[in-house]
Amino acid sequence: MDADTGHRTETRGPGVETGQDAADWLVPLERLTREDLPCVGGKNASLGELLGALADAGVRVAIVR
Repeated sequence: MDADTGHRTETRGPGVETGQDAADWLVPLERLTREDLPCVGGKNASLGELLGALADAGVRVAIVR
């Protein structure tokens, strides 16, 4: 229910409103930092931090998608 209009909003999942593309919600792990923790959780934020630190040190990590 929209708080401003009182209209029901259709969703496809938690917090995803109809009309939004799933790609709008995807963030590559290597771009995540601890600032993203509330949105992505601790494990994902930690993986992002790790990948960033390794890249800064010149270590290449293959990510299979």
